[in-house]
Amino acid sequence: MKFNKIKNYSRIFSLIFFLVFSLTPIFVEGSFSFTDSTGLNATAEKTGHTKQKLFNSPESLETGAGAIVMAVLSLLGVIFMVLVIFGGILWMTAGGNEQRVDKAKTTITRAIIGLAVVLLAYAISIFIVSVFSGKTFLG
Repeated sequence: MKFNKIKNYSRIFSLIFFLVFSLTPIFVEGSFSFTDSTGLNATAEKTGHTKQKLFNSPESLETGAGAIVMAVLSLLGVIFMVLVIFGGILWMTAGGNEQRVDKAKTTITRAIIGLAVVLLAYAISIFIVSVFSGKTFLG
């Protein structure tokens, strides 16, 4: 009984921790400008590096690199969601076979952990890109 309480508290703490870090870019937006506070823009202007582009796109270098990172993380998120669905299908077709049920549980558990890691990495990358570029990808 005590173990279940600790498990429930750890789930609640994990959810709160995840929500706080995933919503941080929304609250921090506009309150800090990395390029202005460090003098990075002034240095880039003096050296002629203000107009660098990624793959000749209209976006700046940091925005383009951030878009590539977020595309890769989105693809990983889709892969982990497919793994969760695959684990569910394994579980439904186990037919009472304990080994297949255990394999399905392991697949689902690992896919959910992977999905949580990808979502956290996605939130961190949104935060970093918004700090460096001054733009947000939330809408």
